Amino acid sequence: MKKQSILAAALALLGSSAFAESYQCDFSKGGNRGWIAPVVLVELDADKGTAAVMDGITRSKQDGWFPAKISADTKKRYTVSWTVRRLKSSTGQNVNGDFRLTVQKASLDGTISMLPHGYSNKFTNKGKCKLR
Repeated sequence: MKKQSILAAALALLGSSAFAESYQCDFSKGGNRGWIAPVVLVELDADKGTAAVMDGITRSKQDGWFPAKISADTKKRYTVSWTVRRLKSSTGQNVNGDFRLTVQKASLDGTISMLPHGYSNKFTNKGKCKLR
């Protein structure tokens, strides 16, 4: 059973590294009261239409890559979106949040936003991404 677990973990790692493009985006400048992580990793394969993200927020829910979807793939930009459920607010309430990250292909400028379900707030931050 232990060998099967090790094999499954190795296959999962191989699968996650098979993405066509991988970015590391730095959003450390700016506040957003903890709703946006300072560093977000993004892996995407536009040909297959698959994407995954990893940051401190997604890792609070599960280890490893968190499933995302490619919302836009144009000549100028990629946009990736994902939803994280049951995040804890500063008052202890459960909050579901829709995240959206856009990477400009030419400049690698990044913009990320988080829209909490049921609230009028929108948290946004700008940063810089680099290919990994």
